[in-house]
Amino acid sequence: MRRQGIYALSVIFLAFFLVGCGAGMTAADHQRELPTTQDMQLTLGVFQSRVKVGMSQGDVIAAVGSPNIVTKDAEDVETLIWDKVASESAYSRSSSSVSGGLGVAAFPLPVAVGGAVGGSSSKSSGASASTQRTLTVVVKFEKNKVKSMTYNTSKF
Repeated sequence: MRRQGIYALSVIFLAFFLVGCGAGMTAADHQRELPTTQDMQLTLGVFQSRVKVGMSQGDVIAAVGSPNIVTKDAEDVETLIWDKVASESAYSRSSSSVSGGLGVAAFPLPVAVGGAVGGSSSKSSGASASTQRTLTVVVKFEKNKVKSMTYNTSKF
């Protein structure tokens, strides 16, 4: 009977230990689990693949969306500017703790014998990451057709 009780307590202690020692997720793991808007992102690659010299202004807007800025110079050259800033942040915190105890007592003897083993351990860590990207694309039109496209991009 005593063996079964000690065995059951050992199994319970082992289960708590294994649950407490599970590896936490890192900031990169959390970032990978964030929903992606890749199909909706406006990137330089999107512009380069969808906007071509000779396209109409309406076709450009249909392909990449509305610009942030529209200007017209003295020579009647219309310029559309897409100026985008993207920020991505991820933070991860993981902690684990283990505690447990095991007690034994024997009463059939003339003297009571007892003992206990116990302990605890805890660990906590965290990480964060953030990135900013900018994209500015300038498309010049002549007679409602794309004349040229210039761009600037950065990541920090």
